[in-house]
Amino acid sequence: MILIDAIHKKVRRGHVSSEAFYVVMGLTEAMQREILAIESIPSESAGGWNELLESLKSRGLRQTDLVIADGLPGLDQVIHKAFPEARHQKCVTHLKRGILTKVKAADKDCVAEDLRDVFLTGQRNYTRGQAIDRFNRFATRWGETYPSIQRLANNEDMEYYFTYLDFDRRIQSMIYTTNWIERLNKKFRRSLKIRNALPSVESALLLLAKVAIDTEESTYQFPIYNFKFDNTLFPDATQ
Repeated sequence: MILIDAIHKKVRRGHVSSEAFYVVMGLTEAMQREILAIESIPSESAGGWNELLESLKSRGLRQTDLVIADGLPGLDQVIHKAFPEARHQKCVTHLKRGILTKVKAADKDCVAEDLRDVFLTGQRNYTRGQAIDRFNRFATRWGETYPSIQRLANNEDMEYYFTYLDFDRRIQSMIYTTNWIERLNKKFRRSLKIRNALPSVESALLLLAKVAIDTEESTYQFPIYNFKFDNTLFPDATQ
């Protein structure tokens, strides 16, 4: 399993501009998190992710059964090209934020509550089919007021947001968003922010690598044993 995301930081490369730093986190067979790559590519794009994923394969990453990412256009095709057998989970948190930004303040609480009722985790009998049906009803109902929500109803691309329901209920809350890598990126941003001088690309990468190493040593060394319950990601795990 891998999670992918990018952060943006103003750096000096000839002149000052905001650039993307691509980050890849993996869950190893020992059920421990590991930072697999931090790469500087000036702008985030599907093509940039294709380059990085192919680089990871050349370095020895042979297989991943699940890729968790945001909704960047074109990313679906890139993931399936690099790892044809992998399932793709789009970040539910990003989806919710996107929907709520297009809703007036008076409706935000109701819309957020309805979304919580759609994206349930940890429920023994809640299926992907039930969730998709519930989401389509949500989109149709609120679509009467907000056309941007109506366009989400019966949209095939939305199915990527429900991949988490194909996995054991005890890990669903850990795989339906990019929260793990988002928390790491917050550490990256905090470390970069306290340096007043605008860094060069090289110094920014060195700082991010130092933060990643410190995080792995302090936090990621502890296995997340709930993943032993899922036969897809860890088929040989002791039940």
